[in-house]
Amino acid sequence: EAPELVHSRLLLFILVAGIGIFFLFQSAFASWRLAALAMVSLPAALSGGLVTAAIAGSTIHLGALAGLLSVFGIAASSLIALLRRYQRLERFEGEPLGPGLALRGAQEQVALTVPAMLAAGLALSPALFLGDVPGLEVMRPMAMVILGGLLTTGLVCHLVVPALFVRLGVSSARDPDPFAPDDDIRLEAPAVPAAERT
Repeated sequence: EAPELVHSRLLLFILVAGIGIFFLFQSAFASWRLAALAMVSLPAALSGGLVTAAIAGSTIHLGALAGLLSVFGIAASSLIALLRRYQRLERFEGEPLGPGLALRGAQEQVALTVPAMLAAGLALSPALFLGDVPGLEVMRPMAMVILGGLLTTGLVCHLVVPALFVRLGVSSARDPDPFAPDDDIRLEAPAVPAAERT
């Protein structure tokens, strides 16, 4: 096929995937504002992997693509966990929107996500020094992309997103929580007619 046709199809796929991801974020947060914040932050979190792939000269390498997909999953899950934690703190623990909320949520998520990121980085770091060993040609570019992506994901999730959350005043107190129990639904035992009582 012509390169122009391939590029147009790729751009169309990226556009459709981006729209789908945005609606998935909206479903996770039940908030258009938080979904927009996560959508804007996601490319920034991926930037480390993209820059590393460009420096390594392996932007279309299979290992680099696998690394970018891995970083995408890590960044998306980290953003969802952080913003969901902010929602919980504001709605159910009475934390007012402000720097205190952002700092508390970020500190709690650091304790959960940073050890996992460090473990992943340490597990992948030997691949950086193996060079192009036969049979491991995919590992080195993948490790480089993932390590670069983990660095920017950590910075974006724990520094940039909390600041934007407070700066933009993205309060979620008035947004419905899709995972909260419905207070209007109460399970009651069916009434037993008096004639059937023994």
